[in-house]
Amino acid sequence: MSMFLPHLHYRDWYWQGWRIRYAFVPATPPAAGDRTPMIFIHGFGVSGNHWRANLAHFSQDRPVYALDLLGFGGSSKPAHTYSIGLWVEQLYQFWCQAIAQPVVLVGNSLGALVVAIAASRYPEMVRGIVTLSLPDIQALEDLVPAPVRPLKRALEWVVLRTFGKLIFAQVRRPSTIRSALTRAIYVGDRTRVDRELIDLIAEPARDPDAPEAFIRLSTSLSTPGYSPNLRTALGKLRVPVLLIWGTKDYAIPYREAPRLLELMTYGHLVTLEGMGHCPHDEVPDHVHREMRQWLMTQQIP
Repeated sequence: MSMFLPHLHYRDWYWQGWRIRYAFVPATPPAAGDRTPMIFIHGFGVSGNHWRANLAHFSQDRPVYALDLLGFGGSSKPAHTYSIGLWVEQLYQFWCQAIAQPVVLVGNSLGALVVAIAASRYPEMVRGIVTLSLPDIQALEDLVPAPVRPLKRALEWVVLRTFGKLIFAQVRRPSTIRSALTRAIYVGDRTRVDRELIDLIAEPARDPDAPEAFIRLSTSLSTPGYSPNLRTALGKLRVPVLLIWGTKDYAIPYREAPRLLELMTYGHLVTLEGMGHCPHDEVPDHVHREMRQWLMTQQIP
């Protein structure tokens, strides 16, 4: 189940037997098909539709695609062990079959980590990457003393297996979604938390497989090997990287940005004063200007 937005086209693609939903807009005018395509990867708990404003904007002069990661949106939600590596392979195989030319990868939060690891693992697929709020899973893990980590994982597993479906039933309520977004995510422009945004988050959560997928997705986060080392991956990148970060990002604090920037050979940081965790949807026009300026500076057509 997935909400369809009228300005986007949708297709299902099957990968390893799972249905993968993706949104796309052909380049208009057709001659713009010569421009570098973009693939957008969403964050945790949302879908490709979260790029609603960005797909509409960039489709004016290039092909654009937005994948629903396995476990989210309109894609299959199997009872599976999820990992960044799994989603990287999903992204790469989609690129191989649907595009097969260098692209700009754009990701937010979880999606930012996916595109960063994908670019380091498969450099042939990218001309550049844009990350909005890039999480370093290993840095978060390092905050917990090593001897305590197994106990922490065990407690999280017990809580989620025992109460996960009850938690999910509350989390997916539109009133809960609205409250969470306005209190912690859209802190700069809360008017963007509209009915369309609430619906595009709430509707996929009604999928019968969504509660179990939520538990699997949540328990996978603390599983050893969930993510390759981001710091190592950033050091391998030889393509331009644009980091965009809101100073009021409460999910992944802005203080992470300068540290990650130092690891990159061709990194550039854009700071958005007073903005939160999802600036691409909170202040899309501002983000579009920064991305277009970066594309021009990096000579990416």
